[in-house]
Amino acid sequence: MTPPVVLTIAGSDPVGGAGLQADLRTFAALGVHGTSALTAVTAQTTSQVNDFWLVTPDQLRAQIEAILSDLPVVAVKTGLLANAELVGVVGEFALAGRLPNLVVDPVLVNRLGQPFLREPELLGGLLGAYAPLFDVAVVTTPNTHEAELIGPSLEGLAGAPLVVVTDQGIDQVSDGRQLVADRIDTTNTRGTGDTFSAAVTSYLARGHAVDEALDFAKAWVTTAILGAAAWDLGAGPGPIDQMHWNA
Repeated sequence: MTPPVVLTIAGSDPVGGAGLQADLRTFAALGVHGTSALTAVTAQTTSQVNDFWLVTPDQLRAQIEAILSDLPVVAVKTGLLANAELVGVVGEFALAGRLPNLVVDPVLVNRLGQPFLREPELLGGLLGAYAPLFDVAVVTTPNTHEAELIGPSLEGLAGAPLVVVTDQGIDQVSDGRQLVADRIDTTNTRGTGDTFSAAVTSYLARGHAVDEALDFAKAWVTTAILGAAAWDLGAGPGPIDQMHWNA
């Protein structure tokens, strides 16, 4: 059977635990065909981001156009978009109805609340650029720091998405539900947010309703964290078991 096709629009992680690499690993593990449009090349370790280089808006537009013109993409997720211009390119495709089952992971700050922008004072413009994506997304998956930032941007939108504020133990859903799992005693949590949004995208592509996709994704990520709890990879927070090798 031909697998469903999904697309991630995200930055790279050379150590393989987060970003585009985490998305593609999750897609493969969940039986969907992953395609990718690169937004940023990064030089980072498990401990810190040393540097990064953004693609141009035209380069991002060309990547997305090439994929959509050739393959039947049925679900899409975004990760690091990094500046208002790149967010705007994705918004063009989204508003044209070309990004089905859109899951927006608004990668704005890390879990410590530190912005990914080179110029943090530009954050307001970036949030404004995200408004069209928030308006058409099926699900938005900020971490707790990002949720505080994007809250005002969601107010008054006609199609404000279901918002899931991600946390390793209890995720808060904007419809009042909670996604609950036991907190696992490990520092290996790199890429959990990316993996969650990629898993949601995968389950949507496989035909599951949004509520089911959220529940299944939460269980998937919890198993991935548990599987890598004792791994010793890197000096900082290590990756999780996205392939479920230890499931």
